[in-house]
Amino acid sequence: MAALVVVATVAACNPGGDAPPPVPGPDAPVVESIAREDGAPVGGGPSGGELVVIRGRNFPPKDNCAVRFGHSKQEDFLAGSTSTELHLKVPGKLAAGETLAVSVEKLSDPDDESNTKVLASGVLSDAWPVHGLSSRLTVLLGIAIAIYALLGGPLFVVLAAVTLLGIYKTGQGDAGFGFLTTVTSSGRTESGRATSLFLPWCGKTAESPLFIAIPLFTFAGTIMAESKTPERLVNLARALLGWLPGGVALVALVACSAFTAFTGASGVTIIALGGLLYPVLRREGYPDRFSLGLLTTCGSLGLLFPPSLPVIIYGLIAAIDIDRLFTAAILPGILLVVLLALYSSRAAIKNKVPRRKFTGAELARAFRAAFWELPLGPIVIGGIYRGWITAAEASAVTAFYALIVQVLVYRDIKLVDVPRVIRSSMVLVGAILLILGMALGMMGWLTEVQVPQKILALMESHVHDRFMFLLMLNVFILIVGCFMEGYSATLVVVPLVAPIARNYGVDSYHLGVIFLLNLEIAYSLPPVGFNLFLSALRFGKSVVSLYKAAMDFVIVMLVALLVVTYYPPLSLCLFDVPGIEIDAQGTVSVGKGEEKTLTATVTIGGVGLKEARERERIARDALAVEEKAKTPGTTWDELLRRSKELQEKIDKATPGAAGARVELSEIRAKMAPLEPAAARAKEAENLVLEIGALGSAIEWRSRLQPGLQKTGLTFATKDLELDGEHEITATTIDGHKHVTQDRVSVVVKRKD
Repeated sequence: MAALVVVATVAACNPGGDAPPPVPGPDAPVVESIAREDGAPVGGGPSGGELVVIRGRNFPPKDNCAVRFGHSKQEDFLAGSTSTELHLKVPGKLAAGETLAVSVEKLSDPDDESNTKVLASGVLSDAWPVHGLSSRLTVLLGIAIAIYALLGGPLFVVLAAVTLLGIYKTGQGDAGFGFLTTVTSSGRTESGRATSLFLPWCGKTAESPLFIAIPLFTFAGTIMAESKTPERLVNLARALLGWLPGGVALVALVACSAFTAFTGASGVTIIALGGLLYPVLRREGYPDRFSLGLLTTCGSLGLLFPPSLPVIIYGLIAAIDIDRLFTAAILPGILLVVLLALYSSRAAIKNKVPRRKFTGAELARAFRAAFWELPLGPIVIGGIYRGWITAAEASAVTAFYALIVQVLVYRDIKLVDVPRVIRSSMVLVGAILLILGMALGMMGWLTEVQVPQKILALMESHVHDRFMFLLMLNVFILIVGCFMEGYSATLVVVPLVAPIARNYGVDSYHLGVIFLLNLEIAYSLPPVGFNLFLSALRFGKSVVSLYKAAMDFVIVMLVALLVVTYYPPLSLCLFDVPGIEIDAQGTVSVGKGEEKTLTATVTIGGVGLKEARERERIARDALAVEEKAKTPGTTWDELLRRSKELQEKIDKATPGAAGARVELSEIRAKMAPLEPAAARAKEAENLVLEIGALGSAIEWRSRLQPGLQKTGLTFATKDLELDGEHEITATTIDGHKHVTQDRVSVVVKRKD
């Protein structure tokens, strides 16, 4: 156990920085020692986490005190901290073998670190020893985990094992960061407690109102899969589209898309619809290779359409608006279906597949048979897009409607079978939640050890433009999607790639569509796509024979992926997304230290601040005209303020509430004719505020000088300290987490 001894103390440093610090007086803070609470020397691992006491005198109150171990600042003190002792945990970002400066600081302004004043400091004389697992043991355990995973071990066990291996390799397990230890409010460790790593992350996700959508949509999908819904959907699609070139193939595309959207699982679609559609395709004259490839790839075709469960899970993990993500995915999903439909029609013409004759009687019979199931799609999809219901509310509507229709209307499922259906669906939910918890715990640890930042630094050193980043991202997700189940890939990968994508200016919703479309393709991508094995099992074919069958369709899907990836408006054209433009064009050349200002202009839906203010003025003038004509002597703002006062009086049931109700009714009657003009004025005002907020939130960065980060509408080149070509990026994010970015090259030349 190495001893850590403080060998030097100094008094407060001079804020000016150039003059020598003053000689410490009798009241100057002094650091005397650092040790454990029991007096033993500190010997924590490089990850830190040990409970220590800094002893000395004249320390500031802990509410405005901070301690720095090297560059890592600690502000959270434990009980017992006084003017002579500071009780805290050693931070978790210390490098093995380094000699660290320790300083006690006074926070004159907690929000402004530039005002921090160093009161006392010392140096740890000995290097930090490593108490984690040895490299040899880590390698052996890693190999064991890999073998276990290849042998089919449950994914949640693999995720937990990898996380714990990383924790104990870096010594964090000694600090209560693992499964069986936690830290009490007094600062002492107690064993046998629940994990302090996994539960907070799980709890944070479970608090989301959208969390309930997972079991409800899963239940709805299960009850539809076990009924005769697949057969009714196929018959209706066949009666409606069978007369077109490739009509039966189009039936498969539409039916599989709709069914996958509601079940959220490609496996369910292949099992439920494959047995119905494969004989029909073969009987109509489609080649065996085409039929197998179509049904294999169609198994995941509806993942972009509401109310797809993978979209909801992605939105939860990425912390973005799920309703907007559904909207962003609709056009790319339609593009994918259209391209596959064109390919299928071409195959039908090439193989001289006969068309079915359209008959109104057949369509009417199929329509009547599926009558009670057809409203579900418009209710859910239309409700989400119109803003009438949220995705969470849509899950409840879907589950309730599916239960009533299948049990009471069609009676495909008997009432006594409902508990069995619930149990089978909740087994799937339990598996999802278990994987979710372990994946989030793993993400918590990876974030703690700064893996995303390290990946970003590696990519920034090799990838310098958005085009190459998106290409690498697609390849990466396709590979991951082949080897991991879709839900698992989402839970593990999204927290890593989302912050990196933002640094390249990739919109959060565009990224979501790209990610989900990659997963759709990866399900059918050789050599280990999930759909390939499931189809081989369902149709009694070898997996190798399905490689060629699926690749014809995968190529078409890859074309759609390229269009979606490199044409963002396809995903974003339904929104008023922000835009940003730097006034400089081409390459800007400056001398070192020369001040040249770059200015960014932001827009929302193509509207800049100047135009937005003009719109606000026009809307306000129009409201004033309405006020003079319809409520002379008073204004909308006065009426609104008075209505709020009266409503508050009524809510509190204060004396005179009855009279307040009468007056409130009169006020609202006066407000009614002004509401349209007032709404337009408020909308214009909000647009001005949003554009202003976007401008103030702009972040300027240089890839050549990573530590540089400025905010605001302008950037001064004098802050560029390194010679060479700086790629300057200006990035901003709006309230819905839409991302926009512009960039310019600035060449800094050393002055002779």
